[in-house]
This record gives sequence, C-alpha cells and structure tokens, in this order.
Amino acid sequence: MKAICVFSGSSLGRQAAYSNAAKSLGIALAERNIRMIYGGGNVGLMGICATACLAAGGWVTGFIPKLVADSIPALPQSDRSVVTYVENLRERKKLMTVWSDAFIALPGGIGTMDELFEVLVENQLGVHAKPVGLLSTQDYFDPLLGFLKHCVAEKFLRPEHYEMLCVERMHPEMLVDQLMSWKVPAAVAKWVDEAPSGIGKRSDKKHRTQKTQSPVVESCVGGAPSAVRKT
Repeated sequence: MKAICVFSGSSLGRQAAYSNAAKSLGIALAERNIRMIYGGGNVGLMGICATACLAAGGWVTGFIPKLVADSIPALPQSDRSVVTYVENLRERKKLMTVWSDAFIALPGGIGTMDELFEVLVENQLGVHAKPVGLLSTQDYFDPLLGFLKHCVAEKFLRPEHYEMLCVERMHPEMLVDQLMSWKVPAAVAKWVDEAPSGIGKRSDKKHRTQKTQSPVVESCVGGAPSAVRKT
C-alpha cells in the first residue's frame, strides 16, 4: 500500500482528543512509508495530520479547489510535500480517489461525509475495491454507524456492504494496519432484493478506477514532490 487518503475536517472540533488522534495518524502513515493524500489545507484536523506526517519523515500530497484557495491556507512547500490547485471539488475528489489505495475518515462535517460516502458508493458499485476506515475518536462516528445499521435493518443496505467499513476508536496505527491487510470481499448484488448478478461485481478490466497519466499530478504522486504547483 503506497498511499492513503485522509478525509478530515477543516476545524479542530470541541475535544483535544481529535487533534491527538489526527497527529498519531500522520505519524503512523510516515512510519509505514505510506504517502498521505488529502485536501491540501493547513487548517483543522487535516493540517495537524499532514504536519505530523511530514515531521515524522513522511510524504504528503494535497489538492485544493481554486474556489477556496484564498480562504484556506495551503500546506507549506517542502521537499516531501506538494499541493496542487484544481478547478473544483469534483476534480479534487476524483484525484484523491485515483491516487489513493485506501481511505480513512477522521471526525469532520458535511464535506468529510460527502467524501466518505462517495468512496463507499463506488465500492458498493464495484467502481474500485479499496478499503475504507473510520477513526471514531471519542465514538464520533457512532451515530453514523447506528444510521447505517438502521439502513441494513430496513433493507436499504446489504450487511456485506456495511461490513466493508473498518472501524477503530483508540489506535490510529491499528486502523492503518487493518487497511493494509484488508482483503477484497466476495462480490454481492447491489440491490437488497436482487439475486447476485453482474451488478456490483468488481472487474479489473472494466470497472476499477485507473491511474491516468495526468500532467497535473503524475510528478506529485509518482516521485518525490519538489514544488507547490498552481494550474
């Protein structure tokens, strides 16, 4: 596993435990030589995680939409970090997905939930087969997990799709290790009342997200970043 995308809030949250967990996650990624892919900002939990990763000797790649470039300070340039400015939120999410091998959501708000659910849906539909984890510090994601269990109980979500989520509450490094050892589950039908079929099955040939030769990001992710680029 070469890169993990971290979804996180641009705020610090109410409790110091959130910041401590974000810092520990950044260190855990660096210690395992896993590049951190994220939203590019130097604010909130995302900034703490990225800064900790760099301080521990890790590599960081960020993507910031031009829409918020003037309001969110970017991660400072270094020989191990690069921030690329992209046109919009859709492009940022696409690039983060393409260049990541797994995803971790830290506590956050609507933006974090949007990013999290998009990769969950893509997993469900077989667009890619990449593990998704929740770092549920202070049981932050318990209400969300309760809602998803309710979806399963009401037959709007298959149990197999719910169980794709990896959840850790106390130890960020254990969540990273869990994602690294994650195995692709057997394909199941997307629809709850449907027999297994081609829908929802993953195919290396057709449905997985491919890493395209993008001039914007290939030098950022493929090797040691050397500059903050604005396109």
